[in-house]
Parts: sequence; structure tokens; C-alpha cells
Amino acid sequence: MPQRLRCSGHPPRQINSTARFGANAAARVAIRRVNSTPGVTDMAEIIRLAWGSSSLGEFMIAQSAQGLVACEFAGHRAAVEHALRARFVDATVVEDEDGLAYQLVRMRQAIEAPGVDPLLPLDLRGSIYEISIWKMLRRIPPGKTASYSGLAFKIGKRDTRELMGAIRANPIAILIPCHRALAKDGSLSEYRWGICRKRALLQRERENT
Repeated sequence: MPQRLRCSGHPPRQINSTARFGANAAARVAIRRVNSTPGVTDMAEIIRLAWGSSSLGEFMIAQSAQGLVACEFAGHRAAVEHALRARFVDATVVEDEDGLAYQLVRMRQAIEAPGVDPLLPLDLRGSIYEISIWKMLRRIPPGKTASYSGLAFKIGKRDTRELMGAIRANPIAILIPCHRALAKDGSLSEYRWGICRKRALLQRERENT
């Protein structure tokens, strides 16, 4: 395993579900109403979370019934879990390390050898625009990079600010490879989980492709 890297990123952001996701937030959070009869409690979806360790630090994964909704590096577990619960305010969030053991192993392998597809289903939750940007990032091949301006040009934009906002909102590290997006001059620019992790991931991809 590569030498353990100490790296800190940006603290997790508090996200207001209505402001963050817009008018269709309930649909994207996938609350399943099992009975509309007055007085009968609606059943919320279950979001399971678990923690793993890697050479790039501790990471948390969270999964719905459809797939991964989050993978985040973190130095402070409580803050990350609090942000996850704020993001899925209408869901029941539970820890399930045993139930997510396979996913933890696959994500750890993806961190140590990025570019190797762990074949884990994703459940993308965001605005239509954000999801379109995340899907575009997933089309960047391992070992390759793209500039923010180049990505913006692909969607007919010259201003990169909206695109970079969608990239910053990416909740699934590695599998939505926002680390492959660089400044126009090739500099690393920024990464919500720390520039040193971004550098390490790109270096590992170059070595594995």
C-alpha cells in the first residue's frame, strides 16, 4: 500500500435541502410514501454509512437502496456525518459497517489504484445541471485531465463559475473524478478534499495507465 498521506480538505458544508436542490428536492431525495392516509407516518428511505481507511486518510461512504450517494475523505467524522444528515434531512441515516463491507473494500481499492472501476452503482442526487456535469467528468478517461474552460466550452459556456460550482458540489470522490479537472494552465487549482490528495490521485492514475 502507498505511504499514508496526511492531507486536509475543505470542511463539509451545511446544505439546506430546499435551497440546495430546488423545487424537486423531494423527488431527488427519493422519499417513498407508503400510505397517504392522514395520521399514518410516511416511511423515509434508509441511507447507510460506513467508514474506511486508506493511504489518503479516512473516508466515509453512504449508500441508498439504489447506490452510493457519497464518498468523502474526512478528518472529522462528526462533522461529515452531520453534513450527510443535513443533506438527507428526510431520510433515516444509519451506520452499517458490516452491510457495506464489500463497498468499503472496493472503494479502498479505487483509492489506492484510481482508474480501476470498482463497479459500484451510483445514485446521483443533485440538480439536473449538476448531474450533467458529474456525468461529463465520468467520461474523462483515467490518466487524462480536462481544463475547466474546456469542459465549459463543451456545454456552450465561456464562464466557468457555474461549472466549477457543480464540481465543488460533487459528493462522490474518485468515482465522479473531479480530480481530473484542472485550471487552463494545467495547475491543480482546487479540490474539496485537499490539493495533496488531488496530486496523489493523478500521480497514481498516471502510474496505472
